[in-house]
Amino acid sequence: MKNPIAEQQYSTAIEKENAKRKMYIYNPENKPNQSLTQIFGFNNGSDDGDYLQGILIVDDGRIIASCLSITEAQIPADLNMFQDSKKDLHDSLKLLFPKGYRMKFFTIDKAKVDRRIKKAMQLNQLRQTEQANVSDKPN
Repeated sequence: MKNPIAEQQYSTAIEKENAKRKMYIYNPENKPNQSLTQIFGFNNGSDDGDYLQGILIVDDGRIIASCLSITEAQIPADLNMFQDSKKDLHDSLKLLFPKGYRMKFFTIDKAKVDRRIKKAMQLNQLRQTEQANVSDKPN
């Protein structure tokens, strides 16, 4: 959005709606939530200033989804992080994480300093390096 006042009003309205919604938790074995695989959603900033990039990353470094959103407040919905989100993503995640998972969203300011996101991003970089090394080897 180019109008800062309209953008703020839009973000405020979405934040109020988001506050009423619960983050998705899949816990088929009723384990303590802290023992479930953690999936982080966060605002990864913007390259062009028009859209923000949202990322959904597993605590082991796998990026499983991304989106482009108009405001930070819209990112969790665009990433399907809420209990009332579209089923298709969560049907796939249940196959990947049959013992359960939980989601948590971070604003860009919190994502920059959260140690769990930093670790997941480091693991992602390691994965990318390993994949590049494998693809560079002759057959």
